[in-house]
Amino acid sequence: MEFHVLEEAAGMRSTGKNSEKSIFLQQKRGRGRVDCSGRSQSRLFPAFPFFIRLLSCPNAETDLSLFPSRFRAFCPTFLRRRGKIKIFSLIELLVVVAIIAILAGMLLPALSKARDKAKGVACMSNLKQQGLALQNYFNDWKEYFPVCGGGTDPQTWSRNLALYIAPALQENVPARWRKSVFACPADDHVGKCVAFFSDRISYGMNYLLGQEETWTGKPWPLKFQHIPLPTGHLFAADINGEMNNGDSLGHYTAIYTNAGGPTRITARHGNTSPNALMTAGNVRSVPFPLLSDISYTDRYQPWNVYLKKDAVPLP
Repeated sequence: MEFHVLEEAAGMRSTGKNSEKSIFLQQKRGRGRVDCSGRSQSRLFPAFPFFIRLLSCPNAETDLSLFPSRFRAFCPTFLRRRGKIKIFSLIELLVVVAIIAILAGMLLPALSKARDKAKGVACMSNLKQQGLALQNYFNDWKEYFPVCGGGTDPQTWSRNLALYIAPALQENVPARWRKSVFACPADDHVGKCVAFFSDRISYGMNYLLGQEETWTGKPWPLKFQHIPLPTGHLFAADINGEMNNGDSLGHYTAIYTNAGGPTRITARHGNTSPNALMTAGNVRSVPFPLLSDISYTDRYQPWNVYLKKDAVPLP
C-alpha cells in the first residue's frame, strides 16, 4: 500500500508539472488567457487579464455571467467601503458656500484694482505714442506746435498727429477713432459720444499752446524752443467729454478752471493725478490741483502760462 501512495503522489506531481507547462505554452503562444483557477479564457475578451489583475484575490469567488467561466475575484476597497460614504448635510454645504463667497469678496476688489491699473498703463501708452507723433511733427514743421483746430478748422491737433501713427484716422469714422490712441480705455464717455472722432476725443491739448494769443510775448504759433522747461510743460491730458457741453462744442482741448467754467481735465484712473503728456514727449501723472487750480498757472508747471524760465518744477 505504501507503494501505491507514493505512485499516486508522483502522478499528481507529474500532472501538476504538465498543467503548469500547458498554461505557460498557452500564454506564450497567445492562444488564450488563464484565470485564477487555471481555466483558459477565450480570445473574445482581450481585456480580460486587466480585470483579473484588478479583481482577482483568493479571498472571494464570484460568478460573472458575462464571462464564460468562474474565476476568483475580490471586491476592491472602494467597493467594500461604499456603504461608509457620508453625504454632505445642508449645514455643511451652506458653510462651504459661505466660505467661497467670502473668498470671492476678498478677491474681486483686488481684480478690480488690477483692471484699473491696466487701463491706466494703456492710457499712458496712448499718450506716449502721441508724444512720438508730436516729435515727428516738430521735425517736419520746424518745431512749430500744431494748432488746436476744431470748429471751422477741421484739421485738429489730433488729426495732425494721426498722420504719423494712424493715417486712417484722417476720416471721421467713429469706429476707428474709438479703437485709436486718442481713446482712453477708462473713458466711459467713448461709447456715449454722439460722434467720437478728431474733435471729440479722450485727451485735450493745452489750449494755451494752440490758440491765437500773444500775451506770453512770443509770436504765434509757438515753437518748441520757446518752452523753457519742456519736460514739465503740459501738451495734453485726460479730459472729461461730458463737461462744458462737450458733445455739442467738442472735447479736444484742456484748460484750467477759470471764468469760462470748470476744467475738463479729469483723473479717471483711481487716483487724484491725471495722466499727462509733456511737450518733450515724456508722459507722467500730475497732481490734479496743479492742473485745475488757476492760482498755480502763473509760475508753476505744468502750465507756466508766461513761459518763465524760473518756474516752479513739478514735484
